[in-house]
Amino acid sequence: MMIMEKMAKNKSIFGSLGERKNTKEFIIKGVILVAIFLGVTFLFRFPIDYFHLTLLRMTEATRVFSKSDGLKVFALAGMFFTLYYQRRINNIAHPKQDIPKTVIFGILGFLLVTAYYGLRFISNAYEITSGPSFYAVYASSILVLVIAFGSFLLATFSFDYLKRFYSEFRKELWITAIAAVICYNLLMFFQNQWRLFSATITNILAFLFQPLFPTSYSLIGEAPLLQVSNFTVSIGPPCSGIESMFLFVAFSVGIFALDHAKMRKLPYLGASLLGFVGVYFVNILRLFLLMLTGIYVSPEFAVGLFHTNIGWLLFVIYFLCYYLVMKRFIYYASSTKPGAQTTEKAQTESARNSQEKTGKSTAETTQKGKRPKKRRR
Repeated sequence: MMIMEKMAKNKSIFGSLGERKNTKEFIIKGVILVAIFLGVTFLFRFPIDYFHLTLLRMTEATRVFSKSDGLKVFALAGMFFTLYYQRRINNIAHPKQDIPKTVIFGILGFLLVTAYYGLRFISNAYEITSGPSFYAVYASSILVLVIAFGSFLLATFSFDYLKRFYSEFRKELWITAIAAVICYNLLMFFQNQWRLFSATITNILAFLFQPLFPTSYSLIGEAPLLQVSNFTVSIGPPCSGIESMFLFVAFSVGIFALDHAKMRKLPYLGASLLGFVGVYFVNILRLFLLMLTGIYVSPEFAVGLFHTNIGWLLFVIYFLCYYLVMKRFIYYASSTKPGAQTTEKAQTESARNSQEKTGKSTAETTQKGKRPKKRRR
């Protein structure tokens, strides 16, 4: 009986594969949508960068927002929304995909993105930097990209599904959208402060290396420069650690969204702040190791393969270690979680009543089975 109850409980928590069918399809279509954005971006960006097509480069009139950072925030917001509301998403069935409509909306989205790059060409060819033409191109860029986004959305999800989805999650979608906009602007703000972060990192690295090697550094110019022995690096925006801190915050928010009911809120907040500071020092460790690699191994290897992979590798190791330590302090024990004692008491009382009923029923059955013996005369 206990085994059956546990199986039923696990089923209600995790759900069977059939019960998660709608959520699974929603996730697959969401991944397809992000892949479409990435694919279209690559399709247009690669020829521009490879063939140096300067007339198609972004200008201030067509700089609506940072596409890569916007896509990053959109993907993370979508992931956390799906994880947090997965049970309710599972209640909305997906209609059969209408292939002709999918193709039509996909082509429309592609043509609208082409029109956006046409606005880039006009802005560069006619050197539009101010006046009514500037605002006309800027407004047109926003309009074209918004309609393109809607077209790709309709190519992936049907109109009926989106209508029902919006009806179910109207309030939650607006809250998520506002949070995503705030998150995007915070990311842009911190990225604009990259020089402050890079200068601080340069000072710390110079302090660490001065007792070991001939060290010099400069904080002026396009980016801070650090020279240790005969190896010189530029501590630019990618080395400022801002993206790692953003990812850490995103993962921390995701954990809270999934497990907030089982967490002690104050210890979680304290652990998140400590972990956030720790990410900054992990980035310093990354650059310290990069400098040592450039000095002892090869400068080309250091700024190439090592630089490309050491960042994400250290971040993954750090976050796993952080989570394994953090979870010992932020989660309620089953006996101390609010409501756990009441539930346990109720279960005990229910089991006792069940035993009493069973005992009473057994006693009645025994008494019925007993018949008075006849006396022999």
